[in-house]
Amino acid sequence: MIDLTKLKEKILKEAEEEKKKILSKAEEEIKRLEENTEKEIKRLKKETEQFLEKYLEELKKREISKLKKEESVRLLNTKWKIIDKFFLLLIEEIKKDFRYLEFLKEKIKNEKFQEVIVSKNDFSLLEDFLNSLNVKIIKNDEIKNGIIIKKEKEEINLTLESVLKEIKKRYLKEINQLLFS
Repeated sequence: MIDLTKLKEKILKEAEEEKKKILSKAEEEIKRLEENTEKEIKRLKKETEQFLEKYLEELKKREISKLKKEESVRLLNTKWKIIDKFFLLLIEEIKKDFRYLEFLKEKIKNEKFQEVIVSKNDFSLLEDFLNSLNVKIIKNDEIKNGIIIKKEKEEINLTLESVLKEIKKRYLKEINQLLFS
């Protein structure tokens, strides 16, 4: 008969060996998982760093672009202010020149019209001339400089503001080059 003690020892020995095999396999699996996890962490860290670098670079480019756009808008606004000041000064210089009144008188003489609307600033300068023509004269406080000739179906706007606005529109490129080149 088989000795139970030997059988028990044999079973315990086999169980111990099996336990060692299982533990060894478990340790190998844990080591493999740790290595794979470490590799995956390194890969994810590298991807994250690359993503962040790209994101920060894109963010930087957008911010620079935004700043450039804002600066362009500021520069453009400044240029418009300078051009507007230039035209205000031009209006003052035109009003001082005797040819301005001669121009208005000539336009009035050459047009057939029903009435003349005269700016408050030019009314006293043109009053005697207009009265001699025996036409309807309207003094307008809203018009700063110049006249508006009203015909039956049209108006000829000869206010300095409208004439210079048209000049500004036509010659803006040349004005810009003169002032800012």
